[in-house]
Amino acid sequence: MCQTKHPIAEWSIELTPQGGASWESLNRRSCELMARMVRRWSSEVNSEQRIEVRSRCRDGKSRRPVAFVKHPSHSTTTALRLRLSTSHIEGAVAAAVSRSRIGIDLVDIRNPLAPSFLTTWFDRNERIRIGTQPPHAFWAAKEAAYKAFCRCEPFRPNRWKIVSVENDSAKSHPSRCTVRNDRNDAMCQLASIEFHFVDRFAVAVAQPHSVLEQTIPHHSNELLLGICKP
Repeated sequence: MCQTKHPIAEWSIELTPQGGASWESLNRRSCELMARMVRRWSSEVNSEQRIEVRSRCRDGKSRRPVAFVKHPSHSTTTALRLRLSTSHIEGAVAAAVSRSRIGIDLVDIRNPLAPSFLTTWFDRNERIRIGTQPPHAFWAAKEAAYKAFCRCEPFRPNRWKIVSVENDSAKSHPSRCTVRNDRNDAMCQLASIEFHFVDRFAVAVAQPHSVLEQTIPHHSNELLLGICKP
């Protein structure tokens, strides 16, 4: 376990066996990871209560994950006041929990991309900022920012712009970037993205830019970021 301190959030990635995993099994595993994180992190849950993470509406459509706590002696469930986000692809699942808006996305940077990928999803200014760095990571940044702010609207990648990039001088990978929603009616949705690289995977964790961030009050002002490998 590698741990890094960070304000009011926690994220985790778990590597999974290669080959043949269905979308349903990966989604289930990401929800199980999320439930374990919620139990560790939340002061609202005791050892007798069961945590259930739901990521689908009653009609079966995907939704932002919500954690519910259920007491074994009765059927009542209560939604926890937490912001959750999950991501899963072949070979890994990831999850994030916070008391403010948060989004997480996971990509395999070894996957080949179509020649038109950059020009389709990134404008000229974005491409200049990205340079020769893995474009997969910046796609993940857009998705993570969208997850942090979305209110059930569809994901439109071209509206989420990479407006700044910070590079790690010791590595060929980016360390941070800022993403802005350019939708005309969006009220300055600006996200700070942290990149983390584990094995062949890039993880993008998005939180509202510090200037705009509004958090739910909580006794703790510290977030632990953990990387979990089986």
